[in-house]
Amino acid sequence: MYRTFHIPKSSGGLRRIDAPLPELIAALRQLKVLLEENMFALYHTSAFAYIRGRCTVDAIKRHQQNESKWFVKLDFSNFFGSTTPEFVLAMLSMIFPFSEIVKRPGGRDELSKALSLCFLNNGLPQGTPISPFMTNVMMIPLDYKISNTLRNFDDRRFVYTRYADDLLISCKVDFNKDLVQRC
Repeated sequence: MYRTFHIPKSSGGLRRIDAPLPELIAALRQLKVLLEENMFALYHTSAFAYIRGRCTVDAIKRHQQNESKWFVKLDFSNFFGSTTPEFVLAMLSMIFPFSEIVKRPGGRDELSKALSLCFLNNGLPQGTPISPFMTNVMMIPLDYKISNTLRNFDDRRFVYTRYADDLLISCKVDFNKDLVQRC
């Protein structure tokens, strides 16, 4: 159901793309519309990838508005490939209205069954119409946790933005990047 190819990464190397064949694309588009229009899960304010009206420039502007001069850039290794159905279901279970679906008898199984269309070889493939939506929704609990941790870290004002699996944390003054990363 997929056509696989590779494109160059800006950092070097190749990025694997698994593009669904037309009939699977149609099913994934329908599922995406169903989830977007009926689930009303709002993306976190720190998320900037694949969201209408937001882009990388907007993320950078947020850091500029803070007059940040110190930055740490982090990314998740093999973000899409290591995103399993179990992880996504666990994250969605923390987000309304998905949290209500999994509470119903058979709800967890039905949601899991619907989500199974989104995965290839137990990972979330890049190149499908639903992968961007899934990444932003599943990251809501993590974005919330990172934002709150930074807000309560110390009296410095940190700015946190995320573009897919790229995290950018900044501050006006120098900070211990290793300590922030461990939090």
